Amino acid sequence: MYGCLRIKDMPPEERPRERLIMQGAKALSDSELLAIILGNGTHNENVIELSRRLFSESIKSLSRKRISTLKSNLGIGNAKACKIIACFELGRRLASFRDSRRPYISCAADIAKIFMAEMSSLSKEHFKAVFLDSRKKMIWNQLTEKVSKDMSRVFWRSVLLKKKKSTFTWTNRIPPFRK
Repeated sequence: MYGCLRIKDMPPEERPRERLIMQGAKALSDSELLAIILGNGTHNENVIELSRRLFSESIKSLSRKRISTLKSNLGIGNAKACKIIACFELGRRLASFRDSRRPYISCAADIAKIFMAEMSSLSKEHFKAVFLDSRKKMIWNQLTEKVSKDMSRVFWRSVLLKKKKSTFTWTNRIPPFRK
């Protein structure tokens, strides 16, 4: 649709920023939203083409890439790689946002809802200890030491001694197997 056309050469009603202003963010594709964040393309492709190439796999796989991978495999510089990483981190923080009140935990689904976004992007196995008061409100949580890609050491005694008079539960993230 856009070819090697520069954004400023496009009709105003087709430019991502102008479409966002006129139609709202929901009207834009993932590529167009990323194009707005990146601001400009490279010498060889405009920002929309670059965004489409970055999303060639999936939004989830792009969200898990490291800066070094973005730079080497996808051919972008530090500034663009940092913008992409920062956007996905903000998204994860928003998804795991908790207000200042202590959340009520009645079942495992409540714990999953609180920590899913935070732990879904982890590449190694992690355990998170969650401590509740007698009214099932979270009083404290701790991410345990991560040791390697295949193993996480949990020193239960040190975890449990921190909050003696509380209910204890945990959650863990086991990443998918990668060769």
